[in-house]
Amino acid sequence: MSRVLFFSSFFKHQKKSLVPKPKVHPHLMFFSILSNFGTGRTYSEVFAITFVANVALFWAIFGAASVVIGLLAKKYVSKGKTSALENFYNMDSLPDVQQMMMNESIAKPNGIITMTENDQKHKLLRYVESLCSWISWLSVASLPAWLSGFGMMGVSQGMTLSLIIIAPRFLLSLMRNCPLSIIENNQGGALHMHVFMAMFKLHPKRVVAGLVLLVLIPTFMNSFTYKSCFNDHVDPTFEWKFYGGKYIYSSALLRSIHLDKVCPPGPPCQLYATLPFDTATSVFLNIHTHVDVKEITINYETEDAYNTNKKFSHKVVSSYFIQPSQYDSTGERNIHTILLEKLNPDTRYMIDVFYDGKSQKQTIYQTLPSSDSTASFNLIYGGDLGFSAASTTLSDTAAAQDPRAVIIGGDVSYDDGHAYCYHSFDLTMKIFENNINSKVGRLVPLIVAVGNHDVGWNSFAKVNVTVDENGPSYYSGYAQHYPGAEAFTAENALEAKIPAVAQRKTYHAHMLGKVLNVALDAGYVEGYGGVQGEWLKNISNAYKSSPKMAIYHDPIFAPCKDKYGLANTEQGLIHWTPIFEKSGFMAAFEHHTHYFKRTKALKGRIPQEDGTGVVYLGSGSWGVEPNKCKPEKDTEGIYASFGNINHIWVININQDTNKVHYQAYALNGTVDTPFLMDMNLYSTPSI
Repeated sequence: MSRVLFFSSFFKHQKKSLVPKPKVHPHLMFFSILSNFGTGRTYSEVFAITFVANVALFWAIFGAASVVIGLLAKKYVSKGKTSALENFYNMDSLPDVQQMMMNESIAKPNGIITMTENDQKHKLLRYVESLCSWISWLSVASLPAWLSGFGMMGVSQGMTLSLIIIAPRFLLSLMRNCPLSIIENNQGGALHMHVFMAMFKLHPKRVVAGLVLLVLIPTFMNSFTYKSCFNDHVDPTFEWKFYGGKYIYSSALLRSIHLDKVCPPGPPCQLYATLPFDTATSVFLNIHTHVDVKEITINYETEDAYNTNKKFSHKVVSSYFIQPSQYDSTGERNIHTILLEKLNPDTRYMIDVFYDGKSQKQTIYQTLPSSDSTASFNLIYGGDLGFSAASTTLSDTAAAQDPRAVIIGGDVSYDDGHAYCYHSFDLTMKIFENNINSKVGRLVPLIVAVGNHDVGWNSFAKVNVTVDENGPSYYSGYAQHYPGAEAFTAENALEAKIPAVAQRKTYHAHMLGKVLNVALDAGYVEGYGGVQGEWLKNISNAYKSSPKMAIYHDPIFAPCKDKYGLANTEQGLIHWTPIFEKSGFMAAFEHHTHYFKRTKALKGRIPQEDGTGVVYLGSGSWGVEPNKCKPEKDTEGIYASFGNINHIWVININQDTNKVHYQAYALNGTVDTPFLMDMNLYSTPSI
């Protein structure tokens, strides 16, 4: 069984959040300032800069304390009242160290220095001064380690800079303890060498120990911070909390100590399904294995046929996988993606994962109904999970609804798109395995929209990040469309194949029975208009007779005041809501702001009484702590309900009656009034 132990931070992240800021120490407010200065920066870079800012504050505090205490120490040797200690360390005319040692008995009658009260105070203050000085210098020396730990410079560069920073303090320590005569008699460029040799003869063991520490300290600093992960809204089974923070810090070293190897030889460490466009006949299987597994065979058969014949008549052999090179040795793995296609709609299949000469895992998968069936089935909508008691409880609730798919509006695992934070991804995916798949008795597929904590930056941040096997995990972890889907038109037919990581997009569409579900990018990689806006218009036209739903991260309608979300509201109203209203969208699921809300059915911000219009539902908080904000006065009469609660939405699509039933669930049961929408009213002309 894996042992989970991570370390919390010293401060609370306030990036784009409406939660009131906690009372924290003043130096912790550096992060709030820097996080709002995030244009063009990833969260990982902001975290690194924050660490540097806090370390710099430590340097300033302890450096100032060292100076003040040093001045205070001089008080006890001022006005010509030189202490016995000062007399000893300021003897004149000693030609060399050997002579000094011979004459030591002069300064030490009977081998003991006679210390006055001032001597004792002076000595104590000098010790405290030295301690503060060392803490100050070590703080500065740790800066390159933090920068290299977050990937902002190389490890060798970090160690070299740390050594260069700490070496002068070591030499200063030698000089401060060296007899004055040695310094006076050896002025010039070779002074430090004479001091070093003198102190080596006087205290060889102490000097050697200092040299060893001079090398070990930078080595330890950089080893401790190597491949640092710092992320929020993750609540593992054991954590250290400071100042009420929910942040978790870990590094490769800490993970190697407190985690078993994530993907050892043997069965897959992760197995989950994601959906392409045609969910009735196709599915992507995502399988994480040990790095030695280069090829996987998927044997599959309808459950009825397998139970009768006890054999598989279909198989897919795949050697396609990606291997994240930036994962540490504890989390290293191969991520395999296998496409199963030409399946039968609404059919249960026995799936066998075979490699290394044997069956490694078997599970059941059920395709979704086709658009022309009369099936009734449930879907789960929600977002902003993380690993917490709330996310597991509501996942249990979701499993009880026997869902055919789970649709997530971003911020799944709060790994911030960073390869070093793979443990957050693993923890959250285990929720789906243990609390949904195991309890439902089959593999429940996922559709995932992109959020800020999936890629690691704010909306409209204009971050230039290379998408590759190392992430962000939204790309490397989820295959959700075929290559070229972004150029969709009614005429083109896409080749059914697995998209390479660099081909994966943050917007995609899926047919869920007769309902078209579109997952959109709220300004993280793609703008609201442009290529994505044109794609949304094209696919809405191509499926104009289908009722539709949308899911995305940042809300267009926010009952609480949110100065950071004004751009999202503006862009959404300009580019998306006109398409929603004209092309048969029943509902739009919004997230990010961590509270419960439901609007009335709207067109042009005006509530509709004729059963048409778009209902905006949300807004995140499946697992993260709900926002405690108070809504502004609803002068337009837009909102039907609001609450500061964790929740998910259970959607029942009844293709016999053509009705969609909406019901929200909180931690203690259902919440809000359920409502129905008639799919017959959402067949629209082209736009």
